[in-house]
Amino acid sequence: MRGLSQRVLRSEDRRILTGHGTYVDDLRRRTCCTPHWRSPFAHARVQGSDVSSAAGSPGVVAVFHG
Repeated sequence: MRGLSQRVLRSEDRRILTGHGTYVDDLRRRTCCTPHWRSPFAHARVQGSDVSSAAGSPGVVAVFHG
């Protein structure tokens, strides 16, 4: 158990200080944007939604609604 003001040995320091660290900006992964639609009416009850045009658009991976 470590106490306050005690030295903490870290294994990543040498890698980061010498420029060999991996940062989030270095990662090359497929990412998706997630736009959200909100009702302009407070406490409105949504009766239904037609997501067929959104789902059929090029580049759309998935459409979620609840």
